[in-house]
Amino acid sequence: MKVLGVLGVIASVIATSVALHLHFVYAKAVDLLNKEIDTNISEKGMEFLQSQDYRRLYELVDFKTTYGMIVMLMGAAAVLISIYPVVKKFKVAWVGVALGLISFLIGAVHGAHLFD
Repeated sequence: MKVLGVLGVIASVIATSVALHLHFVYAKAVDLLNKEIDTNISEKGMEFLQSQDYRRLYELVDFKTTYGMIVMLMGAAAVLISIYPVVKKFKVAWVGVALGLISFLIGAVHGAHLFD
């Protein structure tokens, strides 16, 4: 049980660090890309919408959703790994459950377009 609990905590720490990167770094960069896209659309119009630059920028913006889903799945996996040791009274695994839930929620926020 202790090994599974420690693995759950390690998985949840990794999931939480990836979730924090998504939330504080990648989401901010995507907001800047959205502003750049809006500026280019207002300046160049339809020719920008048909350009390769728009497609590349849109793919980067769209990857935020995929990244959020990956984080959400990592958080869910961390919770599932940690939940059995919690039931067996290994208290350290509560850290894994809590961090896994946090990363799941951050992934759900960015992966499901809740705040777009």
